[in-house]
Amino acid sequence: MSSSTIEIRKVMKKDLKEIQFICEKCFPGDDAFELAESLIGVEHYYVAVESTSKLIVGFVIFGIYSIETAHIMIFAVHPNHQRKGIGLIILVFTLDVMRKSPIVRVRLEVKIDNVPAIQFYKKYDFKIKSKLKEYYDDLSDGYLMVKEL
Repeated sequence: MSSSTIEIRKVMKKDLKEIQFICEKCFPGDDAFELAESLIGVEHYYVAVESTSKLIVGFVIFGIYSIETAHIMIFAVHPNHQRKGIGLIILVFTLDVMRKSPIVRVRLEVKIDNVPAIQFYKKYDFKIKSKLKEYYDDLSDGYLMVKEL
C-alpha cells in the first residue's frame, strides 16, 4: 500500500466500531478501546483511511499537555496492514502537527515485550528513558520513550 492511498482525517463517531476491532487485535486484554472511545472529542484524534476501500487501517490519539511536550496516548495499525508503511505515514503526520506548535519533545509508553513497536520507535529516534514497573492493566512493564523534535 503506497502513501498515496492513505488519507488521514479527524475521527468521527461512526469510526468507533473499526477502532474497537483494531484495539482488540493490537492491545488484547487492555482498556485501549475504552480510552479511545472516551477521547472521541479530543482535538488530536486521527484515523488513517485506505482511500479506495475507505477502511480504517490505523489511528493515533495524542495530546499537547505543556508548552514543550506532547504525549502519544494510543498509536495502532490494523494487524492486516502492518509493515506496509502505514505506521510511518501516521507518525510523520503526527510529528508534523506537533512541529506546528512550540512542542520540542514527544513521549509515549510501550509494553516492554512489544519488540516490533520498540524497534519502530527507535528507528525514528525515540529513546528509552525509563522502565515503567507494572504500568499496564495486566501489570506488565512498559518503557517510557521520548523523541526530541
